[in-house]
Amino acid sequence: MRTFDYEAQLYASKRELGKAIACEKIYFNYIKTHDRLQPYVFNNLATSFVRNNQSDSAIYYYKACIDWAAANKKPVNLFSIYEGLVESYRKKGDYKSALQAFQTSFEIYARNNDSIEAGKIEELHTRYQTEKKDQAIAALKTTNALSEKVISQQRWIFIVISTLLIVGAFFIYTIYRQRLLREKNEKLQIDNKRLLLEQKTRQQQLNPHFIYNAVANLQGLISSDRKQEANAYLVSFSRLMRNILELNRQDFILLEEEINSLENYIRLQQMRFTGMFDYAINADGLDKEEILIPPMLIQPFVENAIEHGFKTIDYKGLLQITFREQGKQLVITIDDNGVGDKMQTNQNKEKKSLSQIIVQERLDLLFNKEQKLAYFSCSPKQHENGFTVMVAIPLITA
Repeated sequence: MRTFDYEAQLYASKRELGKAIACEKIYFNYIKTHDRLQPYVFNNLATSFVRNNQSDSAIYYYKACIDWAAANKKPVNLFSIYEGLVESYRKKGDYKSALQAFQTSFEIYARNNDSIEAGKIEELHTRYQTEKKDQAIAALKTTNALSEKVISQQRWIFIVISTLLIVGAFFIYTIYRQRLLREKNEKLQIDNKRLLLEQKTRQQQLNPHFIYNAVANLQGLISSDRKQEANAYLVSFSRLMRNILELNRQDFILLEEEINSLENYIRLQQMRFTGMFDYAINADGLDKEEILIPPMLIQPFVENAIEHGFKTIDYKGLLQITFREQGKQLVITIDDNGVGDKMQTNQNKEKKSLSQIIVQERLDLLFNKEQKLAYFSCSPKQHENGFTVMVAIPLITA
């Protein structure tokens, strides 16, 4: 609505007075409807009528403003309203009314001047009192300055002595603290090297464990006089070993590399156990080229599922491996439909397999030095055949 007021001023400057009055009326009626009238709103509309030589309409809105101010009992300045009223009466030829309006405007002007003068006098009085107080404060400061000079020398002597003592104590403390930090850093470096070596050792322990089972598989093929399959198996096994040896040089590898290594191993096992099982690896929604994982972390669980879960079943096995992000952790699930709870019955439940012990030690060395951030669980399914392994590690990105 404010735009109508600006538009009226634009029309007035272009001498399109009829359009200016129409815009001002729209603005006036809107302000009146929302009970936000002010003297300038009346004045703008009345001025538009004055410019268009519609003195009676201008006088009407000037008087309406005066009545509005009286009804609302608001302390507003009506000087410009009375000035406009004088001009309207003058254009109309009603000089008597113009004189009365002029007298009223003069009285308002006089009151305004009196108010201004009173304000100036009050300001001068306030300034005088302020200067008087400033002089008293200055005198007091001078007295205090003289008093402070008496004790200044003693204070400086005390400050210098105290500063020397503090600097000396801080210097001694800094030297002592640096020595402690140096010793602590050396100890941490030794511990880190030891933990790194332990982690490498645990990681490498998986190699002979895996190699033993792989060679046993190869021996089984050779004993069965399956030379062609044994040859293909040996080629795939050599490629897999080269891949594993390259990955095991690193503490962490890309998730994509770990999945590729798992697929190579599972295909190798499928060559040995033809038609025994299918598999599926799902890592949808994860950036496999950014997420890091320890190499061969879940291979022992996959191997257990194939070697112990599918070996004695009379139906086709299914191995499902799922990678998903949960909070700030990477959760890996290895699920199979093998013998499950039957396997638990035939084994000593209190005895963990070597592979599980090695995995737990790797998790402890990599993630659980200060608090338990990584863990795994193995459990048979409740209402169906099979086993479920869940491994959770912190989510690490490259």
